[in-house]
Amino acid sequence: MDKVIAACIAKMDEATFSGAYEEGKKISLDEAVDLALKSVGEIADIKLPHTMESSVLLPSQRDAEKQKYGGLTAREREVAVQIAQGKSNQAIAAALFVGLKTVEAHVTRILSKLGFSSRAQIAGWAVAKGLAKAPQDLDSLSRE
Repeated sequence: MDKVIAACIAKMDEATFSGAYEEGKKISLDEAVDLALKSVGEIADIKLPHTMESSVLLPSQRDAEKQKYGGLTAREREVAVQIAQGKSNQAIAAALFVGLKTVEAHVTRILSKLGFSSRAQIAGWAVAKGLAKAPQDLDSLSRE
């Protein structure tokens, strides 16, 4: 949190930040969210600390990503990539540090959201969407 505050102060100055911070403490959470959403264009230039960049998506960005990928959440897309790599549910659970039942639930939701009936369809979809690389030709692997 200190890094975020430092990034904000670097974009304005400490006095302006302090004034805005005190003013912000006086409004409700709903008012703060509305104000933040209206100000997205103005704050787009603020650079987040490197450790936070990939983990923070604005709601509109998150919604755009979900829409682009058939309504799948980021985690469901990760599972789809693992499926495209030929991993079993057990291997996916180990790779993503989640339980087997969680992976099974993700796979079920992916199948439902995309209207698929097989893991092969998920794998093909993940490759077509550019989330995963196409597997190498199996014949060429057996000759090596």
